[in-house]
Amino acid sequence: MDITNSINELIGGTYIGNIDIIKQFNEICYPHKYVPSVIPEQQRVVAFGDIHGDYDLAVELLFLSKVIDRNLLWIGGKTIVVQVGDQIDSCRPNGKSCSLKETTYNDEASDIKIMELFNNLSIQAIQHGGQVISLIGNHELLNIQGNFMYSSYENMKAFEKYVDPKDPSLKFVSGEHAKRHAFKRGNEYGKMIGCTRMPFVIIGTNIFVHAGIIDKYIEKINIKETQDLENISMKIKLWLIGMLEYENIFELFNNPDNMFWTRVLGNIESNINFDNTNCYQHINKAVELFGMKFGSMIIGHTPQSFFKNKSINGTCIENDRPKIIRIDNGSSNAFTPFDTKSIYKYNRRPQVLEIIDDTHFYVIDKNGIYKL
Repeated sequence: MDITNSINELIGGTYIGNIDIIKQFNEICYPHKYVPSVIPEQQRVVAFGDIHGDYDLAVELLFLSKVIDRNLLWIGGKTIVVQVGDQIDSCRPNGKSCSLKETTYNDEASDIKIMELFNNLSIQAIQHGGQVISLIGNHELLNIQGNFMYSSYENMKAFEKYVDPKDPSLKFVSGEHAKRHAFKRGNEYGKMIGCTRMPFVIIGTNIFVHAGIIDKYIEKINIKETQDLENISMKIKLWLIGMLEYENIFELFNNPDNMFWTRVLGNIESNINFDNTNCYQHINKAVELFGMKFGSMIIGHTPQSFFKNKSINGTCIENDRPKIIRIDNGSSNAFTPFDTKSIYKYNRRPQVLEIIDDTHFYVIDKNGIYKL
């Protein structure tokens, strides 16, 4: 199938859900299929923050969400799960190289295992009318770009035995060499991320994105309508699976305030009103752009326990509803060395955001459920 014209339309910004591109995407990514960036309101959505290579945390959050059983089988019915990115990278250098065995606390080679867990659950959930959506975080992008400064010793070592599924004859001189190859766009894990992960998703009136979509970014990349976001999503996914060159998506990443890296929304004071300058100046254009679709923006990336001494929390409140909800509370073992005195232990407990009928927000932990 020659989709050159469709690709050119996408690059030029006129693509909107081109059926030829989606068809080829589905063929390349089988058994995974293209998921649109805008999904209608759902009865139940659960979302949780960054995993950072902590497999036990991933499983615990899924249990808290009541979407899996002890055999890791889907029991969530039509629930939609959104994990907001950064499933990988368990090392925090803190003055030491992550290539050293002693740098990472309780090191485990679980990055691939975690990604495959979410992939498998996604396939199961679809069969029951539900969905498991994993977003792309900055750490997935770091790995795609060959930057392993946060990859732990064990996760790198695991690639010493890597065999390329397309060309088993390929030889690698080290785990890092093999991992760099495997995560390169179009290769096994670069392609897998493109096929199975999303830059963002809008469900009903809730926007889920790793770090946030702020006004500076909207202006920088010239987003004028919500349909532009579907184009952006497809561009990124086609780049990851090897169908689009970096020059065609460069502007999406060449900005410290992009949707994968910005800390702006994660650092806003909790529980302030939307008309406060600290809120309004950063998301007013986003509110105007999304219109009625902008109820709340749910983000990860900035661990609230360490940055704000908070659990899951909301801010930029309008009509009793937070425009911004931060759900990364730093639960991953990756952050345990920074909490040696257990100052943040309570706020770091595993937590899940539950959304009922699009507008009712609850936090679930091992002790129960309470209103956000």
